[in-house]
Amino acid sequence: MSDQAPERGVRARHKEISRTLAGLLGGLALASAGFGVALLFGLDPAAPLWARFMPFGVSAFSALASVLRSVVRTTITGEAVEVEKGLASVRIPLAGIASASTEFKTPVRGAQLFMAGSRGVLVEWTDALGATHKALVGADEPGALAADIHAARSALRAQVRVRAPEEAGEADAEADAEAAVADADAASRRR
Repeated sequence: MSDQAPERGVRARHKEISRTLAGLLGGLALASAGFGVALLFGLDPAAPLWARFMPFGVSAFSALASVLRSVVRTTITGEAVEVEKGLASVRIPLAGIASASTEFKTPVRGAQLFMAGSRGVLVEWTDALGATHKALVGADEPGALAADIHAARSALRAQVRVRAPEEAGEADAEADAEAAVADADAASRRR
């Protein structure tokens, strides 16, 4: 979980970073860029122009993949678990989650993969249309992620079941205050 104060509505944030994958892809980007510079400045003068620039394309692709595919961000709000890996994302409604487990056997058939490394949580849920889904969500601390998901689900269920007494008191106080303002307005109009 992050040490920063969470935003309004955010219960927890988790992140998984695969430094190995980032290092391999970043190394490939640097190596292909170096090879491209060598080709461009005369390593093989007979090489066609497109071949001299091709390593720069490989370098750019590898650098982009290094950034987009090596980090998984998970945000738990009061309504959903939101998972992002690169440009792919999934929003899992808390009300539909059937389980969130750190213990699963690989391969998990039919699961969306949101893992950069080898540790994570298997989340199973049912969407609003009744279809069941699975996602493997990567985390540096899978136990903490599963516990935060369970805590958010429990809080949501408690919210749905019972309206807190202090909320009822606040609502009554607000209604009384609004009535007093309305009475004061009516009295000022009569003058």
